Amino acid sequence: MNDIAYIFSHLVSGLVDTGTIYIFFRSFFIEDNSKRRRLYIAFILYYVINQCIYFFLNIPVVIMTCNICSLFLISFCFESSIYKKCLSVVFIYIICMLVETIGAVFSGICISNFYEVNVDYHSVTGLFFVRLITYFIVLLLSKYKNIKRGEIVPKHYWIIFISMPVITLHIFLSFLSMKRNEVIILSIVIGLLLINMVFFYLYDKTISSIKKQYEINFHKKQIQFYDKQMTIMRDSVKLTEKIDHDLKNHLFSIKSFLDNKKFDLATEHLLDILDYNVSVKNYISTDNFIIDSIINYKISTSSNLNIEFIKDIMIPADLKLNSFKMTVILGNLLDNAIEASLKLESNRRILINIKYDKGRLIINISNTFNGIINGTLHKISTTKSSRKHGIGLKNIREVVENDNGLFKIDIKNNMFSAWCLIYI
Repeated sequence: MNDIAYIFSHLVSGLVDTGTIYIFFRSFFIEDNSKRRRLYIAFILYYVINQCIYFFLNIPVVIMTCNICSLFLISFCFESSIYKKCLSVVFIYIICMLVETIGAVFSGICISNFYEVNVDYHSVTGLFFVRLITYFIVLLLSKYKNIKRGEIVPKHYWIIFISMPVITLHIFLSFLSMKRNEVIILSIVIGLLLINMVFFYLYDKTISSIKKQYEINFHKKQIQFYDKQMTIMRDSVKLTEKIDHDLKNHLFSIKSFLDNKKFDLATEHLLDILDYNVSVKNYISTDNFIIDSIINYKISTSSNLNIEFIKDIMIPADLKLNSFKMTVILGNLLDNAIEASLKLESNRRILINIKYDKGRLIINISNTFNGIINGTLHKISTTKSSRKHGIGLKNIREVVENDNGLFKIDIKNNMFSAWCLIYI
């Protein structure tokens, strides 16, 4: 009867444990609604497989291996780097394992051999104690929101992040093979648990710091855009003042040429005025300062690269846009388009289409490219500097989709097109 009660309790507590791990994964990753069904199936399989292995084998090393492999496979239901997936799996397993060990010690049970069948642990109270403590710890750690933001972390940071839970696992397994009293084991396990929780906090703060650095860099870009636009506007005003000042003299000269039937000289004089007027390049002028500043800056810095820019922009001058988001979206799209165009010897062409219609801003940036694609349409790069290009597309997708917008990539006839739909 006790065995039946324990089996039933283990099955129920396993459901709680699976739900807790699901919450833990959501602390690390942003859930993709399109993959939700696959994610739920993965967790159901995780629950069934682990329960079967526990009841039919119940060898700690087999259970541990199965758990880690299952968690790693589940991590592929989320879109992220392999480094973050490895960190999440190891960290989730370490936290759950340490809490379970604490519960076992409190229940008077300790695993003596990691490679033999464990038949001693039959504490219903211990089971629910472990699941409850794990659940509250996961709820506490899930309060840290920076971890799931997906900021790009340098590789040497990942080595440090992953090494901590791996070292913890090594220390823990080493102590299992040693004869120690319960107080020493409990002290060490609690200490390791607290260290890893503090490390989780530091990891979150590191991501936050990196995020702030990205924001600083974006603000610097905005300052460059605005400075260039202000220079264009200032030079245009000065030029207009000069032309206004000399307008009567110019008109008098042209009239004199026409009166004397010197049409060639009149035409030449008009062309001189026009050339003087376009000496200050203002590539677009929608009267929307944010859009104008970004596009004028990008085109002006590419003026000597033999790239043809074709522009079709129709937006209200008073359209309220978030300058930070526009810098991420439009700045990265144009950077990627310019970079890809430079790989061509000729036919360098970039099309800029921006429309506003009934609360929706539609941005389409298309460019010719060499036809070489690395990756899939969801995670793609078209140039040698693939890491930087991939980061830019990832940042665009996050900004757009965080506002329930749409981001789409299309490739046809050596033309790379990126589409953004943003709700204003």
